[in-house]
Amino acid sequence: MCKTSSISVILPSYNSEKTIEVCLQSIVNQNCNLELIFVNDGSSDKSLDLFKSFKFSSKCSVKVISRENKGFLISLNEGIQLASGDYIARIDADDIWLENHLNLIMAEFDRDKSLVLVGSQAIKINDKSEIVGSYKVPCSQRDIIKHLHKDSAFIHSSVVFNKKAYQKTQGYIIGKDITSMHIADYHLWFELSKLGNIMNLSRETIYYRVSSQSMSRKINKLTNYRARFFIMKKVQNYYKKYFFYTFKQNIKVKLRILQYIFVEKLKLEYIK
Repeated sequence: MCKTSSISVILPSYNSEKTIEVCLQSIVNQNCNLELIFVNDGSSDKSLDLFKSFKFSSKCSVKVISRENKGFLISLNEGIQLASGDYIARIDADDIWLENHLNLIMAEFDRDKSLVLVGSQAIKINDKSEIVGSYKVPCSQRDIIKHLHKDSAFIHSSVVFNKKAYQKTQGYIIGKDITSMHIADYHLWFELSKLGNIMNLSRETIYYRVSSQSMSRKINKLTNYRARFFIMKKVQNYYKKYFFYTFKQNIKVKLRILQYIFVEKLKLEYIK
């Protein structure tokens, strides 16, 4: 059982009736005392009803925020503000934790008090919950910092972070468009990396759902590349060790931006 029991799980939900029950079951299957904060972000389906009818164990205390739709990032920030735990664990309503997920993560925090952020590897599943591959991220602090020079180095539904460290950051930054949803975690991991040690387990401890309907499949790629480049520059200006690697990654992203602009221009010419 987790030695550190002060854990708050933040679970935002928007129209997740197809996956919410298996997600909840994976949370209560953790051998830990938990505080679960469920944020119903204006769902129009049966998500909230399914949550209310779910049978929680005595190890899991529950808090609920239910309101009109405000968006994923606002839901995260509201949930964390309500959390009473020393550690914040994240999971999305379509993902699933393996039974030993939190035990393995919290063992690292108990081993190394300088840690502020711990994640893990993942098994990819599709909409039918069939295994379709694996999701690998770097493990050591050195490799994670290097990876942050080009992209996020953590799987969101796998992470647990120290709440006091989080409160010293800007939290999940909320931009003016949907792109911020996909770089806010990247920015937060960078901010946390400046406050203590960070790592990923080498083991797969979650099922990460790759959905054909996910926001990441619909986002404007040009806007996403530009937003990602903005975070890359912040990382590169802070961690100046990897000059040639940084140069290479900047060229790659700039070429993708130019390529996308060129392709879109050709599409417009073809339509005319």
